[in-house]
Amino acid sequence: MPKVFTDEDRLVIREKMLATGLAMLETKNYKNISLDEITAQNGIVKGTFYHFFSSKESCFHEVVYRIKDNNRMELKQLFDKKPVETEDIKAYLIHRYTDMKTVYDYFTPGDITRIVRMLPNGDSEDDSVQFARLLIDQSVR
Repeated sequence: MPKVFTDEDRLVIREKMLATGLAMLETKNYKNISLDEITAQNGIVKGTFYHFFSSKESCFHEVVYRIKDNNRMELKQLFDKKPVETEDIKAYLIHRYTDMKTVYDYFTPGDITRIVRMLPNGDSEDDSVQFARLLIDQSVR
């Protein structure tokens, strides 16, 4: 009998898979990351992956949004400080252009095209348009 996950288990496993996917992008390119690796590192079988994501592409679609959100959070933290010091802005800009990861640090344009094309049919056209805009925003360095 297959294991039944609680809602909390499902959330934890899903978050772990997304974190694993992002971590793997630090050492491998998108094409060389397999679902077998992601699932093995999270203690689930490959078939269970599809209870969380419809495809590898839909998983990494969400990873892209995580990258974007992390970048936005850093910027928000800077501007949440009052007053914002000129030196803090300079330090952020230097960090942004030398250290901060963007979508194109992890994916080739071909990878991104594949992810967009392979998005599940359930995703709305608006989501695809937003995703494309995100990629354009992230590519401006």
